Amino acid sequence: MAHPHNADGDDYFGATERTPLVGSTANDNNGPRTPRQRRPFMHLRGTSIASIAESIKIPKAHSPRTIITLLAIIIFFAAGSGALQQMAATRIFEDIFCRQYYADKTEIQLGDPIDEKLCKEDDIQSNLAYLFAVSMSIDAIVGCVSALPWGAAADRIGRKTVLAFTLAGFTMQIAWIMMVGWFSDVIPTRFYWLSSLWLLVGGGNAAANACIGSMISDILPELERSVAFMQIHVASSVGNLVAPAIASIMMSAFGPWPVLFTSLAVMASSIVAILFVPETLIAKPVPGEDAPVTLKERCAGATRELVYLFSVMKNPAICLVLAVTFFSLPPSLSTYQFLTQFVSKRYDIPIAETGYVQTSYGIATMLVVLAFLPWLSKFVVRPSTPQLLRIENKHKRDLILARWSYVMVIIGSCILAISPKLTGFVVGLFVMSLGAGGDSMLKSSASAWVAPDQTSRLFSLMGVIMIGGSLWTSPMLAALFSAGMHRGGGWIGLPYFGVAASTTIMLVLVLFVRAPPEQTESGDEESSGEEEASSTEDH
Repeated sequence: MAHPHNADGDDYFGATERTPLVGSTANDNNGPRTPRQRRPFMHLRGTSIASIAESIKIPKAHSPRTIITLLAIIIFFAAGSGALQQMAATRIFEDIFCRQYYADKTEIQLGDPIDEKLCKEDDIQSNLAYLFAVSMSIDAIVGCVSALPWGAAADRIGRKTVLAFTLAGFTMQIAWIMMVGWFSDVIPTRFYWLSSLWLLVGGGNAAANACIGSMISDILPELERSVAFMQIHVASSVGNLVAPAIASIMMSAFGPWPVLFTSLAVMASSIVAILFVPETLIAKPVPGEDAPVTLKERCAGATRELVYLFSVMKNPAICLVLAVTFFSLPPSLSTYQFLTQFVSKRYDIPIAETGYVQTSYGIATMLVVLAFLPWLSKFVVRPSTPQLLRIENKHKRDLILARWSYVMVIIGSCILAISPKLTGFVVGLFVMSLGAGGDSMLKSSASAWVAPDQTSRLFSLMGVIMIGGSLWTSPMLAALFSAGMHRGGGWIGLPYFGVAASTTIMLVLVLFVRAPPEQTESGDEESSGEEEASSTEDH
């Protein structure tokens, strides 16, 4: 299943107004069954996939607000499905590794029930951690490779069609995981990793991000988009918030398999929901459009875009921000599927009960992102705020709040690492949630260093670097978890010391980032003076 790749954690698709399809979009100037193979996508001229889809007589929404609501529902379903799948798959494959472990040691038969407490052996948990870690790394690689062609396809056949393919890929990925788990007696467990190949259908999270962002940009003026993106973010947050608790209730009553079937049904329902969304891409006749585009021309265009992307790295502050981005994933990934396994192992509680821990962290994160941070951001720049707490401009505010957010993540991670009891662990999660907005604050500060027409390229480059970071983050957590278990005792908290270490690197790098100059109406002279003062204060 697709995994979240941003430090804000609960944003399933991570869509932002600045997320382009390929550089920038055309009109954005500002009982398990074996999955059936789908035919590879081909661009058709006369009778295209898009025209076939539109020929189906299904009532479509036409009001922009209705379309945004439908997109929010789709995101809610997809995010909830992912959370359900993660918890159920963790228990199912733990049981599979458990049976394999005890196969030669006891008289346990294949169909006999086995106590979950027997499945907390170090070797079993190490195998489980590596299974998911490698899967997440492959997800990142496949998503990176497939996002570009599907992004280009979205500009030709439409955002809706590509988003439908993406959701279908997610659905088939869950179906594949179910097949491997159900037929574990004949299918090797490592075939779980092949589920990532289904992200080739639709392009995975990266393509979904682009489609959602472009659809919003297609139908809303710039001034109204921020509210729409907030609605999408909240829908994703709520999906990730309620799903673990629902999974805990269902798994306690019925076991993990009904939860996994529910995950499949919920993801499939999002495909049905997309049928009611109209295509937002407006076809514009372009001279010479019928002329075939050669492979050489496509490669040349991709090369030019790559040059444009790296053009934003001329500023040292941007280079530091990009370096921070490379280390930004451990805090978020350590609070998803890994948290389920870690809490169950360390505190000896059933996996079915770990969903409540995840939900508590989700509630705390939402309160911070939607209430505390907006209030704090306004409070520190008010003229009435005491001088000791007041920050003179918004750029310094974002940078300073980002630094303090990373401090809270470091403190929270250390509490998670050393807590011998679950109560202390939950306290650590609450402290860690206070740093949930750090990456967003840093992005806001970094965007002020580039021209408005370069922000898309900046965020695209940050997205690529974040994918690179995802290649090492999950294996690192798995390796530290395995090493901690074999050392025993308090060493089991080693993964969260690793999270604290990576966040410390981020904090050190951010300390060298200076705030961009505040733009004023007085002209370049005042801006230059403020930039000099800012440089002195931040260094």
